[in-house]
Amino acid sequence: MALPYSPAQQQQFRLDFAPVVGRYHRRKRRARRFALTSGGLFLVLVFTGSWSAAWFDLLFVLLVPLVQATIVLTIWAIIPPKCPGCAVPLLKFGAYCPECGSAGLTKPGSQWTDEHPAHCAACGKDMLQRPPRPPGARGQSFPSRQYRIRACSSCGLYLTEEGL
Repeated sequence: MALPYSPAQQQQFRLDFAPVVGRYHRRKRRARRFALTSGGLFLVLVFTGSWSAAWFDLLFVLLVPLVQATIVLTIWAIIPPKCPGCAVPLLKFGAYCPECGSAGLTKPGSQWTDEHPAHCAACGKDMLQRPPRPPGARGQSFPSRQYRIRACSSCGLYLTEEGL
């Protein structure tokens, strides 16, 4: 586990980090909801319009701020929290296992391939990230982690059961 921190410090870090995890998850949910709502509003405006010049003006006046707000909220939602112990963003991949915090992480190959992902000997988890799919392919079009971040990968500090 995290050697530089005493058990009391680790417990305090976990208590301090609990509200950060809650805020992170709420931000992501809000950004998702806002993007879906603004996309739905756009579709309603486009498919129910009378196609007059005034309608296009209304569409433009509503759409531009909506797109800007969606972009800002999405960027705000994906900013990763930092480790309270070492202040490194938690989405960075380091020497410790992000699932359990142990130092038994092996890194053969790359975390972007199915063939040889990084593997934790302590918890048995593969640290696999799926790359974005090429344009036109079916399925997810954004990268996704196939593991939960419960510990800091840089210092090994175990932070939350819930995970990011």
